[in-house]
Amino acid sequence: MGSLYLAILHYPVYDLQRKIVPTTVTTLDVHDTARIARTYGIAKVFIVTPLQSQHALVQRLLTHWREGAGARLKPTRKEALETIDLSYELPDVVRRVTDREGSRPRTVATHANRLGREMTAGACRVLLQKDDRPMLLLFGTGCGLARSVVDETDFSLEPIEGPTEWNHLPVRAAVAIMVDRLLGRQEEGTDESGNHYAAR
Repeated sequence: MGSLYLAILHYPVYDLQRKIVPTTVTTLDVHDTARIARTYGIAKVFIVTPLQSQHALVQRLLTHWREGAGARLKPTRKEALETIDLSYELPDVVRRVTDREGSRPRTVATHANRLGREMTAGACRVLLQKDDRPMLLLFGTGCGLARSVVDETDFSLEPIEGPTEWNHLPVRAAVAIMVDRLLGRQEEGTDESGNHYAAR
Protein backbone atom coordinates (compact mmCIF):
# COMPACT_ATOMS: atom_id res chain seq x y z
CA MET A 1 0.00 0.00 0.00
CA GLY A 2 1.29 3.46 -0.87
CA SER A 3 1.60 6.27 1.65
CA LEU A 4 -1.11 8.92 1.66
CA TYR A 5 -0.22 12.61 2.02
CA LEU A 6 -2.55 15.60 2.23
CA ALA A 7 -2.09 19.19 1.09
CA ILE A 8 -4.48 21.92 2.24
CA LEU A 9 -4.09 24.69 -0.32
CA HIS A 10 -4.75 28.32 0.57
CA TYR A 11 -3.56 29.44 -2.86
CA PRO A 12 -4.43 29.33 -5.69
CA VAL A 13 -8.10 29.02 -4.74
CA TYR A 14 -11.31 30.82 -5.71
CA ASP A 15 -13.33 33.32 -3.73
CA LEU A 16 -17.09 33.84 -4.10
CA GLN A 17 -16.56 35.96 -7.24
CA ARG A 18 -14.41 33.23 -8.81
CA LYS A 19 -11.29 35.33 -8.42
CA ILE A 20 -8.06 33.56 -7.56
CA VAL A 21 -6.98 34.68 -4.11
CA PRO A 22 -4.97 33.53 -1.09
CA THR A 23 -7.14 32.55 1.88
CA THR A 24 -6.42 32.85 5.57
CA VAL A 25 -5.32 29.75 7.45
CA THR A 26 -7.90 28.73 10.04
CA THR A 27 -6.12 27.34 13.10
CA LEU A 28 -9.07 25.04 13.83
CA ASP A 29 -8.48 23.40 10.44
CA VAL A 30 -4.86 22.79 11.38
CA HIS A 31 -5.80 21.15 14.69
CA ASP A 32 -8.63 19.04 13.30
CA THR A 33 -6.80 17.93 10.17
CA ALA A 34 -3.85 16.86 12.33
CA ARG A 35 -6.17 14.77 14.49
CA ILE A 36 -7.70 13.16 11.40
CA ALA A 37 -4.25 12.47 9.98
CA ARG A 38 -3.01 10.82 13.17
CA THR A 39 -6.16 8.70 13.46
CA TYR A 40 -5.87 7.35 9.92
CA GLY A 41 -2.09 7.10 9.65
CA ILE A 42 -1.58 9.89 7.10
CA ALA A 43 2.13 10.31 6.39
CA LYS A 44 2.14 14.13 6.44
CA VAL A 45 -0.24 17.09 6.04
CA PHE A 46 1.10 20.17 4.26
CA ILE A 47 -0.47 23.56 4.90
CA VAL A 48 0.27 25.45 1.68
CA THR A 49 0.19 29.26 1.67
CA PRO A 50 2.41 31.85 -0.04
CA LEU A 51 1.91 34.36 2.79
CA GLN A 52 4.75 34.78 5.28
CA SER A 53 2.31 36.09 7.90
CA GLN A 54 0.34 32.85 7.68
CA HIS A 55 3.49 30.77 8.02
CA ALA A 56 4.32 32.73 11.16
CA LEU A 57 0.83 32.11 12.55
CA VAL A 58 0.95 28.36 11.97
CA GLN A 59 4.51 28.13 13.23
CA ARG A 60 3.50 29.80 16.51
CA LEU A 61 0.67 27.29 16.86
CA LEU A 62 2.99 24.35 16.15
CA THR A 63 5.67 25.58 18.54
CA HIS A 64 3.13 25.96 21.35
CA TRP A 65 1.71 22.46 20.93
CA ARG A 66 4.93 20.66 20.03
CA GLU A 67 7.43 22.35 22.35
CA GLY A 68 5.62 24.77 24.66
CA ALA A 69 3.00 24.54 27.38
CA GLY A 70 0.57 22.80 25.04
CA ALA A 71 2.92 19.85 24.61
CA ARG A 72 2.94 19.29 28.37
CA LEU A 73 -0.77 19.90 28.76
CA LYS A 74 -1.96 17.66 25.91
CA PRO A 75 0.70 15.23 24.70
CA THR A 76 -1.77 13.56 22.34
CA ARG A 77 -2.32 16.90 20.59
CA LYS A 78 1.47 17.24 20.28
CA GLU A 79 1.58 13.81 18.65
CA ALA A 80 -1.15 14.73 16.18
CA LEU A 81 0.45 18.04 15.24
CA GLU A 82 3.72 16.30 14.39
CA THR A 83 1.96 15.37 11.14
CA ILE A 84 1.71 19.03 10.06
CA ASP A 85 4.25 20.77 7.85
CA LEU A 86 4.31 24.10 6.03
CA SER A 87 5.02 24.96 2.42
CA TYR A 88 4.81 28.04 0.22
CA GLU A 89 3.69 26.27 -2.97
CA LEU A 90 2.44 22.96 -4.29
CA PRO A 91 5.52 22.11 -6.43
CA ASP A 92 7.60 22.26 -3.25
CA VAL A 93 5.24 19.75 -1.60
CA VAL A 94 5.57 17.38 -4.55
CA ARG A 95 9.38 17.64 -4.38
CA ARG A 96 9.44 16.95 -0.65
CA VAL A 97 7.18 13.92 -0.92
CA THR A 98 9.27 12.63 -3.82
CA ASP A 99 12.48 13.04 -1.80
CA ARG A 100 10.96 11.31 1.19
CA GLU A 101 9.40 8.40 -0.72
CA GLY A 102 11.84 7.96 -3.58
CA SER A 103 9.12 8.31 -6.20
CA ARG A 104 6.84 11.11 -7.38
CA PRO A 105 3.39 10.98 -5.80
CA ARG A 106 0.19 10.65 -7.76
CA THR A 107 -1.55 13.99 -7.34
CA VAL A 108 -5.30 13.80 -6.76
CA ALA A 109 -7.59 16.83 -6.68
CA THR A 110 -10.78 17.07 -4.64
CA HIS A 111 -13.51 19.47 -5.64
CA ALA A 112 -17.15 20.24 -4.86
CA ASN A 113 -18.05 20.25 -8.57
CA ARG A 114 -17.82 17.67 -11.33
CA LEU A 115 -15.01 18.77 -13.63
CA GLY A 116 -14.25 15.63 -15.65
CA ARG A 117 -11.63 12.88 -15.19
CA GLU A 118 -13.24 11.96 -11.85
CA MET A 119 -12.40 8.73 -10.14
CA THR A 120 -14.68 7.24 -7.52
CA ALA A 121 -13.39 7.00 -3.97
CA GLY A 122 -13.71 3.23 -4.20
CA ALA A 123 -11.47 3.04 -7.27
CA CYS A 124 -8.97 5.39 -5.61
CA ARG A 125 -9.00 3.21 -2.50
CA VAL A 126 -8.14 0.13 -4.59
CA LEU A 127 -5.36 2.01 -6.37
CA LEU A 128 -3.90 3.15 -3.06
CA GLN A 129 -4.01 -0.39 -1.67
CA LYS A 130 -2.48 -2.08 -4.69
CA ASP A 131 0.17 0.47 -5.67
CA ASP A 132 3.35 1.26 -3.74
CA ARG A 133 3.51 4.74 -5.23
CA PRO A 134 2.65 7.55 -2.77
CA MET A 135 -0.51 9.58 -3.24
CA LEU A 136 -0.94 13.31 -2.56
CA LEU A 137 -4.54 14.35 -1.99
CA LEU A 138 -5.24 18.06 -2.58
CA PHE A 139 -7.93 20.06 -0.81
CA GLY A 140 -8.78 23.66 -1.58
CA THR A 141 -9.96 26.26 0.89
CA GLY A 142 -12.18 29.24 0.01
CA CYS A 143 -14.44 28.17 -2.86
CA GLY A 144 -12.16 25.42 -4.09
CA LEU A 145 -8.97 24.72 -5.99
CA ALA A 146 -8.17 26.85 -9.01
CA ARG A 147 -8.78 25.01 -12.26
CA SER A 148 -5.10 25.44 -13.14
CA VAL A 149 -4.23 23.20 -10.18
CA VAL A 150 -6.89 20.60 -10.99
CA ASP A 151 -5.79 20.38 -14.63
CA GLU A 152 -2.21 19.57 -13.58
CA THR A 153 -3.16 16.68 -11.28
CA ASP A 154 -3.15 13.03 -12.29
CA PHE A 155 -6.88 12.77 -11.65
CA SER A 156 -9.75 14.12 -9.57
CA LEU A 157 -12.06 12.44 -7.11
CA GLU A 158 -15.82 12.58 -7.45
CA PRO A 159 -17.23 15.31 -5.23
CA ILE A 160 -18.78 14.57 -1.87
CA GLU A 161 -22.51 14.95 -2.37
CA GLY A 162 -25.32 14.88 0.16
CA PRO A 163 -29.08 14.54 -0.40
CA THR A 164 -29.53 18.31 -0.95
CA GLU A 165 -28.36 20.73 -3.64
CA TRP A 166 -26.34 22.71 -1.08
CA ASN A 167 -22.68 21.73 -1.25
CA HIS A 168 -20.04 23.75 0.57
CA LEU A 169 -18.43 21.62 3.27
CA PRO A 170 -15.75 23.04 5.56
CA VAL A 171 -12.38 21.73 4.47
CA ARG A 172 -11.81 19.74 7.67
CA ALA A 173 -15.13 17.92 7.12
CA ALA A 174 -14.24 17.15 3.51
CA VAL A 175 -10.86 15.82 4.67
CA ALA A 176 -12.49 13.56 7.25
CA ILE A 177 -15.06 12.15 4.82
CA MET A 178 -12.62 11.55 1.98
CA VAL A 179 -9.89 10.07 4.15
CA ASP A 180 -12.40 7.67 5.72
CA ARG A 181 -13.54 6.61 2.27
CA LEU A 182 -9.96 5.84 1.30
CA LEU A 183 -8.59 4.36 4.52
CA GLY A 184 -11.50 3.64 6.87
CA ARG A 185 -12.61 0.19 7.91
CA GLN A 186 -15.28 -1.38 5.73
CA GLU A 187 -18.08 -3.47 7.15
CA GLU A 188 -19.95 -6.28 5.48
CA GLY A 189 -23.07 -8.04 6.67
CA THR A 190 -26.62 -9.10 5.98
CA ASP A 191 -29.66 -6.95 6.58
CA GLU A 192 -32.97 -8.07 8.10
CA SER A 193 -34.17 -9.25 4.68
CA GLY A 194 -31.08 -11.38 4.11
CA ASN A 195 -29.52 -9.00 1.59
CA HIS A 196 -25.74 -8.72 1.61
CA TYR A 197 -24.28 -5.25 2.09
CA ALA A 198 -20.88 -3.62 2.26
CA ALA A 199 -20.54 -0.22 3.93
CA ARG A 200 -17.77 2.16 4.86
